[in-house]
Amino acid sequence: MELGKKVNSIIFDRDKKKFKILSGDIGEYDLLKVKKVRILYEDAKFYKKSPPFSHTMLLSSFEPLFVAMKNVYVGIEIVFDDNKKVYAYVSEEKQQQFSDEFHKTKREAEEIKEMFENLKE
Repeated sequence: MELGKKVNSIIFDRDKKKFKILSGDIGEYDLLKVKKVRILYEDAKFYKKSPPFSHTMLLSSFEPLFVAMKNVYVGIEIVFDDNKKVYAYVSEEKQQQFSDEFHKTKREAEEIKEMFENLKE
């Protein structure tokens, strides 16, 4: 993915060194102030009922053996130099954990994370 394009709910602007979140903590932010990015999973029961990703879930590869599959939203947490955090949804619809669609969206989230990390180099 190259800068200057929309990636899921994030638009990267190479010239202005900014990015815009379209779903989650909507707004425009400074790319150069990003300290860390990580992938999060929100319990679908709380989507749009509370602030983005205030009900995160830890997913383990062992869970399918022991508990029922849960519906989640895949997203990104972006931490700035001043430790402020903002959140962007990567998935547009709830997804059953470990489904094919979930894995596809997780890969997209990993690509977005990599884009942020490459900007810091």
